[in-house]
Amino acid sequence: MPHGTFDPSDFRRRGLRLYVQADDALQKDIRAGGHSTTCSAGCAACCYVFISATFGEATIVADRVLSKRARTDVEALLLQLDEDRAILDSRLPDGGYLSLRRPCSFLTDVSASGSWSGRCSVYEDRPFVCRMHFVTSDPSYCAPDHSEHPTHRIGHSAAFREQIVGRITSNGDPFFAQIGPLSVFVAIALRWLRDGSPPSLLDLEYWRKRNDRWARADRERDHAALKLRQR
Repeated sequence: MPHGTFDPSDFRRRGLRLYVQADDALQKDIRAGGHSTTCSAGCAACCYVFISATFGEATIVADRVLSKRARTDVEALLLQLDEDRAILDSRLPDGGYLSLRRPCSFLTDVSASGSWSGRCSVYEDRPFVCRMHFVTSDPSYCAPDHSEHPTHRIGHSAAFREQIVGRITSNGDPFFAQIGPLSVFVAIALRWLRDGSPPSLLDLEYWRKRNDRWARADRERDHAALKLRQR
């Protein structure tokens, strides 16, 4: 388990400062390029794809959940996260993760009509992968139902993401640098911070391997379905 005295709230504050710096840098680059993003609250097609994050980023989300939600809400969230865990521990469906039409566990106000909508309940604390991309085209085109329309994406490079995430997890502890499914890692972090149940490095490494298989098999299918094209 993570060594030494660990203050999750301080860890979260330091992580959020890096997130804000990255957000500001991206918006500055977007303005300098003469672009205008069209993403807005409620458009959420990108919240139905497979999401990976470091355990450090998941710990930031978990600390937010515990500080903002009632105990009963946390229990309900854990049940949903455990459902995600069971799905991710099974065989990848032929149509890829997107074919499950399963919204991110942190998405609220999800439309019963399945219109790829919703609002992020941890928006300020969302992991960096969720901060990387914006579109300049009609956001409704991001949904697979409108796959005939190409979407125009703008965002951070993978190298920039690695730099920021590396600074978040740079305390030398191998736990926080592990990469795995966001929902599974948040569930592990929630039980650790709430109950003192220490995370197992072997468990995190298992999910890193599962994450690699899902991400590798699913990435091209999800991106093709969403028609996210870098312009």
